[in-house]
Amino acid sequence: MTLLETTYKSLHDCDLTKSTRDFSTKYLNRNANWYSYQTHKNRDFSLTTAIEFIKSINITLEKYKFDSEKCVILKSLHKDVLNF
Repeated sequence: MTLLETTYKSLHDCDLTKSTRDFSTKYLNRNANWYSYQTHKNRDFSLTTAIEFIKSINITLEKYKFDSEKCVILKSLHKDVLNF
């Protein structure tokens, strides 16, 4: 499983994204079908998309700053992508 797939699954499991289409547009600033295409081709984050994701996570962290469970998950994903 790629980091991209793991990241989507983590966000989906804690109700931070509704679908792969939502994930692609809301967190990655990409076309709604981007995630599906990437996983079909067995690709992972590109550098540009990883940067977009980190920006989105920072914004989302501010939104959920009083929800400690979601903050822990978001911070963990942020760290994973930075180490990618």
